[in-house]
Amino acid sequence: MIKFQLVKTFEKYFLWYKINLAMKKLPIGIQSFKEIREENYYYADKTQFIEKLPQSGKYIFLSRPRRFGKSLFLDTLKEAFSGN
Repeated sequence: MIKFQLVKTFEKYFLWYKINLAMKKLPIGIQSFKEIREENYYYADKTQFIEKLPQSGKYIFLSRPRRFGKSLFLDTLKEAFSGN
């Protein structure tokens, strides 16, 4: 009986561990595009819009609320235009 309980406990732990390894982390407080990509955080990839920025030839005003990704967006632009 004890051996059976240990096996079940181990199976539950192994399943929990396997699920948590597969899950990506939320990038709360992360403002570096490079860190998000290398550390396997969740990220809504909108880099396809970056190529449209120089083609527009206009100024861009970032009007977004606090804690809404302005710094991350600027870091993403920096990484894209530096070739990374």
